[in-house]
Amino acid sequence: RKNAVVRVFETFPLQVNSNVVSDEMVVIGTTQNRSENVFRRLAIELFFKWMKQHLSIKKFYGFSEQTVQNQVYLAMIVYCLNVL
Repeated sequence: RKNAVVRVFETFPLQVNSNVVSDEMVVIGTTQNRSENVFRRLAIELFFKWMKQHLSIKKFYGFSEQTVQNQVYLAMIVYCLNVL
């Protein structure tokens, strides 16, 4: 979110030809209510941008990991068949 306060604890090195934008350990929260948990923030926005542009996934129809994976796989299959 735009108003979230992110404090970086550690930055991990990236591979030379990687599409990953950043890889960091962070604490996320507002200045009044900062989380006590440390999260790993891995910026892979390029993949999600490509998914939005090419796969036409407007919303996910399920909340479990398996359901989301199935929907993405099906959208990729449909995209590949359209390209062929």
